[in-house]
Amino acid sequence: MSEMPGFDKELDSIVLKTLLSEGELTASHLVMKTKSQSDKITSDIISHRLVWLMENGLVVEHHIDPTRNAIRHGSPVKYTINEEKKGEILKLIE
Repeated sequence: MSEMPGFDKELDSIVLKTLLSEGELTASHLVMKTKSQSDKITSDIISHRLVWLMENGLVVEHHIDPTRNAIRHGSPVKYTINEEKKGEILKLIE
């Protein structure tokens, strides 16, 4: 599957390639690492694309402190690619 409705070839490819090379990143680190690759990148855009990528199973989130209390009070979250979809991801970003 090299086409996915709603996939933003430019921005999503940048996000996915960065996560593939860096491993897991917080949203703010993702913005810092990708900002130089497109003048469209802002923290709002990255947040929007991360939500879409998670809804479509390509990216997963991990709470740094997974205790219920920490999550309730905004524990930082790191994002990684979904390893089960790595083949699909590679086709999308080629």
